[in-house]
Amino acid sequence: MANKRLFYDIETSFCEGHFWRPGYGINILPHQIFKYAQIISISWKWEGKDKVHHLDWGLNKQCDKQLVKKFIKVLNKADEIVAHNGDRFDIKWIRTRAVFHDLEMRDTYTMIDTLKICKKYLALPSNTLAEVCKYFGLPNKKDAGGIATWIDIVVGKKQEALDHMHFYCDGDVVSLE
Repeated sequence: MANKRLFYDIETSFCEGHFWRPGYGINILPHQIFKYAQIISISWKWEGKDKVHHLDWGLNKQCDKQLVKKFIKVLNKADEIVAHNGDRFDIKWIRTRAVFHDLEMRDTYTMIDTLKICKKYLALPSNTLAEVCKYFGLPNKKDAGGIATWIDIVVGKKQEALDHMHFYCDGDVVSLE
């Protein structure tokens, strides 16, 4: 029987903090943060299936606890999980937020990290998911809309921005597969 393989991607918010001015060489220290980043959305699909699923933190509530709780159940159904930069980013974010919310999560998952594979075995001009897709003629990554999308979600609480983020994150999962 084939492994049950899950492709997924997450999008996170930015930290909010107090600082005097921006610039090169200026450090923003942890004590200047008044609101830590959270997971805004997670998109996933099962290998060979057409449907892409997603969860988000709730536009007005902006709390990722239920999103993380529900997605851990999805993760636990997978024999293998696939993400681009999943080892260094996605799974650590999910685990950090699970610990923050006192949610149980398995110690390990069988991870296939496509970024690691690209870096180890290929000599691409760039290892970003967008460039990997472009190089191999795969379905292209969608445009996230830049920082304005995140600001419209976190600060403006705009539904159309959250919908666009789902479109973008869902697209990453399709490109990843």
